[in-house]
Amino acid sequence: MAKVKVSVTMSAALLAQVRRLTPNVSDFVERAVADYANRQMRREALETSRGGWTDSEHPDLKTAEDMAAYVRSLRARWRPPHE
Repeated sequence: MAKVKVSVTMSAALLAQVRRLTPNVSDFVERAVADYANRQMRREALETSRGGWTDSEHPDLKTAEDMAAYVRSLRARWRPPHE
């Protein structure tokens, strides 16, 4: 992927902390921003999908035990039985 040079402003203390951790500040900042952007995108997807599953639509899956049983039943259909 092509790289573009940007200017970022941060506190001197934070920059010193980053420089103690790595000699490549650009790579460190790029990875940190990518990680933060991915978390934000997942959070946004969760917010967007909120309400897509209601207890009234799935009364058989209200508890963790119900969900575990459901997953076990799906897996039993996907996997061959153990010998």
